Amino acid sequence: MSIYGGKVASQYFPYVMPQENGNKTDVRWLSLASTDARKLFITSDSLLSINVQDYSLQSLNKSKTTHFLKRGENTYLYVDMKQMGVGGDIGWGPRVHPEYLLTAKEYKYSFLLKFD
Repeated sequence: MSIYGGKVASQYFPYVMPQENGNKTDVRWLSLASTDARKLFITSDSLLSINVQDYSLQSLNKSKTTHFLKRGENTYLYVDMKQMGVGGDIGWGPRVHPEYLLTAKEYKYSFLLKFD
């Protein structure tokens, strides 16, 4: 367990075909600060899965290669309880291993947002 820091842009990895990346799991709290000193603090009584990106999911879905991904205009924050694994060991074979599946029909969680 540790405390990590970094810029939103540095959370991105330039895969040849753009895909979601930079998600953090087992997050207890998150503090975000803008260049104009505005701050957002998120906390929860359960562990969260959080992703902060400088591109929208719409831009990601439209991009076929990394150099077409439109980045940097806004910051997008995604707060989830959990995130399922992406796939098996090879791209064309079995899908998500059973131990990484989310199988419940319903999940409940809450978190607190504090703005300064």
